[in-house]
Amino acid sequence: MLPTDYRWLHGDDRSHLHFRFACVAWVQLDGSFWILGWHGSEVVGSAASKAQAARFVERMIEVRGLPFKPRKAKRGG
Repeated sequence: MLPTDYRWLHGDDRSHLHFRFACVAWVQLDGSFWILGWHGSEVVGSAASKAQAARFVERMIEVRGLPFKPRKAKRGG
């Protein structure tokens, strides 16, 4: 189960997984998915269905933690 900061927003052909206000992953009806990767990479793939792709995305995030590193604050002006 994902932490409460995550939520799925479902559309007609694509569902987006948001962490707070940022989209970190999406899945499509055909089972293809995209996850914002670690250290600037992306994870792209496909599953047998949209539901299976969503389970895979959730499992990846549960196992690996947050899919991105927060930006460092700029110093100075």
